Amino acid sequence: MSGQRRLAAILCLALGACGTDGREDGEDSAGDLPPLTWPSTDSASDSGMATTSDTSVGSNSQGSGTAPTTESTVDPDESGDPPKFDTATQPDGGNGGQCDCGGDVGWSYIWVSNSNESTVSKINTQTLVEEGRYYTEPNPANGNPSRTSVSLSADAVAVANRNGGVTKVWARSEFCDPLRNGMPGVQTSMNSTPMQFAADDCIAWHADYPYTTQRPVAWTSGVQNQATCMYEDAAVWTSGCSPGADANVWVHLLDGDTGISLMDVNVPGFVCSGFGAYGGAVDSNNDFWISSNSSSSQIARIRLSDGSTEVINAPHWAYGIAVDSLDRVWLTANQAQTGDQAAQRYDPATGTWDVAMLAGGGVHGYSGIQEGTDGRMWLNYGYGGAIGLRWIDRDTLMVGPGIPVPGAVSWLNGISIDPDGNVWTVSPGANSVFRYDPVTATFASVGGLNNPYTYSDMTGSGLLNATCGSPVG
Repeated sequence: MSGQRRLAAILCLALGACGTDGREDGEDSAGDLPPLTWPSTDSASDSGMATTSDTSVGSNSQGSGTAPTTESTVDPDESGDPPKFDTATQPDGGNGGQCDCGGDVGWSYIWVSNSNESTVSKINTQTLVEEGRYYTEPNPANGNPSRTSVSLSADAVAVANRNGGVTKVWARSEFCDPLRNGMPGVQTSMNSTPMQFAADDCIAWHADYPYTTQRPVAWTSGVQNQATCMYEDAAVWTSGCSPGADANVWVHLLDGDTGISLMDVNVPGFVCSGFGAYGGAVDSNNDFWISSNSSSSQIARIRLSDGSTEVINAPHWAYGIAVDSLDRVWLTANQAQTGDQAAQRYDPATGTWDVAMLAGGGVHGYSGIQEGTDGRMWLNYGYGGAIGLRWIDRDTLMVGPGIPVPGAVSWLNGISIDPDGNVWTVSPGANSVFRYDPVTATFASVGGLNNPYTYSDMTGSGLLNATCGSPVG
């Protein structure tokens, strides 16, 4: 299927507007979609596929690596325990349209970037065992990954490299290409030692981009097939640009199966400076929300339906971003922010901001944010001194007490929630991730990482919450 036809299929399924010929209502054919435009390196006046813009401010490639090889062979015909990530029970003849949102999700991995070595670690959230480590770039010296996003069915992760490029890695060996590296059977990393990029059969694709900053990455949910309860036609959002060459940031929608770009959008009013777009998350419409990290922070919405954009000024300096199960956008307070702000919440339905305050401050940091299975928004606090976890009541904006993280060093950044309701946070200084159980108030940790700077939807819980409209655990 061509890229344009696949995009048409994704849109018609997402909008529920497919005719008998598979076209979206009002479209003569999938071939009538506007031509896609690849970003130019001097794109001050370039435009992508999107031709409409609602702004509220002024206006596959695969390569080879050179790192040591560890070959761990998995027989694709091997039988044993069922995979952790089975997404649905599939009775004969379909499920009669009675599918649970998200399917019977059993995801139980967190994917953490090792920025210094251009790898991503696959860690079992229950056993605390690292079950694989994968390069995120054909040339490990060029990667520097920092954001990961897990698909709704938890069968794959997408990783964005700060130096440009996105890589997809399969989480389940049955989906890996047993002939990708030219040898029969599946060879893949099964511990903390990565294989060469071209040798690991579970690296699905790499989409190269010539950007100097590329951070946000987020899967769309895809559309649930009511006959099988499986999600199909999932895609990957990402954003990047090169300050000095691009006037505004670019956003791309990638085919989840191939990594080929389906839609390229230049976002008017979202200037390419500093880090460009810093974080990203999707809402229940699979629209992409991006944020900036600057004293004059902004967020932008890129709509899946037509690529149109909307840019909104944020009241305070932001860092982390998340979309909650009510489609509200949350931003944490950057450590450079002054005052008592803990986080800010934007409601697209009303166009209004609300701010969670904590008397005396003490919440600013390099913080991610994520909605827990308890309906609270979890985030990090502190930088260089007292550091730990806090929560904010999703609806009342009350800020909870500080929870120090033993063993963390200097600062914390990422936040994710696992299916058991545990809160995960990342400590680059300690080369570790920490798991906190809110019920027992106990911690566990996994070490042996390499500058694990990661703040994003590392487990897939954010996408699951946005898709299902309520915290899922």
